[in-house]
Amino acid sequence: MRRFLGTYLKTFFFANLGFLLVAVAVKAKLNITYGYAAFEIGAILFSLFVALGVRILLARKGNPVANAILGLLVVLPGVLVLRPIFSLAVFRFSFVLYLVLAIAAVAYAAAVLVVSARAKKETDALNRMLSERPRDSERE
Repeated sequence: MRRFLGTYLKTFFFANLGFLLVAVAVKAKLNITYGYAAFEIGAILFSLFVALGVRILLARKGNPVANAILGLLVVLPGVLVLRPIFSLAVFRFSFVLYLVLAIAAVAYAAAVLVVSARAKKETDALNRMLSERPRDSERE
């Protein structure tokens, strides 16, 4: 739970920062202001989905491929939360939502690659330690 809260706080900070930048840009371009409550509820929901997806991806238990797929499935509804928050001001055309989903998928794929590289390095280190370990027959 402690790790999840740490991940959640980080994603909440960056989500608030990103949402604030989008809100300022929409205010400057279209003169549309967003309500603070909707803005914060959206940031909370978005952060929950993203933090849960990251925690599932980084889970040590279970199959890593299944964890990656489940993590992505958890992250995608977080992206869909964006449309009701920013309404038609940002998502005037539906391709923008698909573009955001594609960006999220690419970022998630990069995270999967980083995690798989880390797991490969750990596996190589463990195999090297096992090969260097003296056998029981050699100890006597």
